Order: sequence, then structure tokens, then C-alpha cells
Amino acid sequence: MPRRCGSSAASSPARALGDEALALAREVGDEYRIGDLLTSRAIVQAALARRDSRGAHYREDFPKSGPLESSCYSRVRMTAGTLAVSMHPVEFTRVRPGETLLA
Repeated sequence: MPRRCGSSAASSPARALGDEALALAREVGDEYRIGDLLTSRAIVQAALARRDSRGAHYREDFPKSGPLESSCYSRVRMTAGTLAVSMHPVEFTRVRPGETLLA
């Protein structure tokens, strides 16, 4: 039975980066700042799409971490100016939860 990872698509317009900051960065040709703004927005969107807490990724509104076996990772993509977040199950290929490589 395939695992479910909560929200499959949480989208937000890229213009939500802050129109003024993005326009200024483009005006002065600051590609690094544009990249930083896009990266920051992707991190925020991925965090908002999570429905659990895991390690340093703690959410007050979703404080429980849930079982490791049902862990998911987030993938953020930009298509036509929109950031889309999708959640995918973690495939434990080397060490499964509860196992160790140490003797």
C-alpha cells in the first residue's frame, strides 16, 4: 500500500516574494539577490506544506513528528512563475528506521 504524504500541491505565486524587492533586484541586475529571494520563498513554501515536525523543522501547529517509516521530503518547483510544493515518501534504502550500521 503506497504511503501518503499529506498535501500534494501547495502553490503560491512567485510574485509573493515581494514585488518591490524583486523589481529592485532586477533593475540593478542583482541576479544573486533574485536567487536568494526565490530560494527563501521556496524554503518557506516547503515548511508551510509540512504537516509534522521533524528535528530542527519544528512547527507549533503540528508539534508531533509521526513515525519515521512514513517520513516525507518536499520538492519545490517553479512553473510559469508559480512555486509548487509536492511531498514524496522517503525510501530508506540503506538503513531503515530503528536499524544501525554500527556493530
